[in-house]
Amino acid sequence: VYSDIVGLAGGVSGLAAAGTTSFTAIASPNHALINGIDNLQALADALAGLQNANGSWYWHSNLASPTSSDEDTQTTAYALMALLAADDLAASDYTTAIVDARNWLLSMQTGTGGFMSWPGGTENTEVEGEALQAIVVSAPTAGIPAASTWGLLAMVLIGLAAGIGIIFGANLG
Repeated sequence: VYSDIVGLAGGVSGLAAAGTTSFTAIASPNHALINGIDNLQALADALAGLQNANGSWYWHSNLASPTSSDEDTQTTAYALMALLAADDLAASDYTTAIVDARNWLLSMQTGTGGFMSWPGGTENTEVEGEALQAIVVSAPTAGIPAASTWGLLAMVLIGLAAGIGIIFGANLG
């Protein structure tokens, strides 16, 4: 069952991306937690139920005596994104799980800007990218106005004009 939580998160993400809310019951005797589940909400609820109180997820669900070193940045990032994808399709509300996961991921960031793979662990570029993606897609947007296409175009043109002015100004003087 190594890395089974990442697999579960992938299943939830894929089903949510496809808009699939019901499916043939899962036949997985080695994974009692999800065996027999036939809908996205129950699958996402199972994933949410594996979250630790501090917002993280362990790297797999079958640990005899888990410690903080079993908390996993990569698994937490994927679980966060899966619950975010399922949130609008399921009757369950995963907001608290998403916010807690995001806060835990932010706590894993080092002073250099990287992310530890587990508490006290090393940095890993792949895991850092996954953590950043999860943090960005789960960022609260309340009260932040959406940028219009014209507004973005205006900002690009202003930036280009300023850049050209600096380049030619430096060469002319």
